[in-house]
Amino acid sequence: MNNTLFGNGKEKILACFYRNYTKELYFSEILRETKLTQNTTLKHLKNLQTNNLIICTKKIGNTFYKLNPKNKQLYAILAYFDYKKFNELPLDRRRAITDLLDKLKIKPLITLLFGSTAKGTFSKESDIDLLLVYNKKESEDQKLKKDIEAITGVKIQTFIINFDYFKEQILREEDKVITHAIKTGFPLSGNDQFYKEVLND
Repeated sequence: MNNTLFGNGKEKILACFYRNYTKELYFSEILRETKLTQNTTLKHLKNLQTNNLIICTKKIGNTFYKLNPKNKQLYAILAYFDYKKFNELPLDRRRAITDLLDKLKIKPLITLLFGSTAKGTFSKESDIDLLLVYNKKESEDQKLKKDIEAITGVKIQTFIINFDYFKEQILREEDKVITHAIKTGFPLSGNDQFYKEVLND
């Protein structure tokens, strides 16, 4: 049974762009990553261009493709892949994250999961690393974190920053932890805001 939203071929191509959302990809890279035939790949790329989801440019004998950040539908598609990725995590990690986010008194504008949990390279002892972006810097709820860690058995490490600092680090890349989170993580909330900032920097 096919449980993909876009049809298998198109979903493979969109997943390839999702994994490389800030990059320009050339045709052979897309072929290699998706393992689709040349004709199928061309057909889906043409369809994505027609729907204004990707931009195609020709440079020195190569055709390059990248996501079109001006198309707001794109954010929903990227959020779909974020949701899929989150649901592939083990239940104890998902539960620790959702419990923490549900119980936060003030909800962040953007929540970014990063580190080994986001990359899928975690061990049982690995922390969950979360970047919480607020309008103004909030204080950390240590008791809430400890309560959730006691229930789930998973340690949570949170980094809290304000939105202006987040935008600044997209451009400057001075804070190693924040830059690493932005480049390797994926959003759990505030997906539209996250992609709007990183794709339009």
